[in-house]
Amino acid sequence: KSPYRVLVFDLDGTLTNSQKEVSGRTREAVMRARAAGCEIVLASGRPVDGILPVARTLSMDTQGGYVIGLNGAIIVDCRTGQPVYEREIPRRFLPGICRYAREHEIPLLTYVPGGEISDRPEHPEVIREAKWNNLPLIYTENFEASIPDPVENIMLIDHPGPLQKACEELNRLYGEELTIYCSSPCFMEVLPKGVHK
Repeated sequence: KSPYRVLVFDLDGTLTNSQKEVSGRTREAVMRARAAGCEIVLASGRPVDGILPVARTLSMDTQGGYVIGLNGAIIVDCRTGQPVYEREIPRRFLPGICRYAREHEIPLLTYVPGGEISDRPEHPEVIREAKWNNLPLIYTENFEASIPDPVENIMLIDHPGPLQKACEELNRLYGEELTIYCSSPCFMEVLPKGVHK
């Protein structure tokens, strides 16, 4: 019996290797922990569709466990595929965020079931994000109109200089009501207030 009831794993650089794969040795260790009575949870900034292939590698779709996606905005039961917790960005903030990104020529990205949508799919950092999640990238001319309900996360993706400035300005405008931060030098996350991995 394990002294721990729940084990929560980050993915990139923790549970997965440099090829974004779970090694055989790591998989065996996770399976031993489950057999000892631990609930397995995967937590990531990735969307749920970008985490589920890893969960299936660990047999979480048949043996149970949870996926925490989008830095904590959604939690899904792997056995049922249904959300057990979900927070969304109020739609009233979307026009201002999209307008700011357009005016400053910063690419936008969000997640839809089975894919990602962006107004700038040719941008190298947008392409890199889609490859990390192994999801198709869909171009949309009208990003704001294409945002699904509910929307748990919007990303602004660019080079570090402009993105850092955008993060400061958007926090000044919306930081009291949304969680806005750079999760890497090229990725800025806009999330519901209080959501953070």
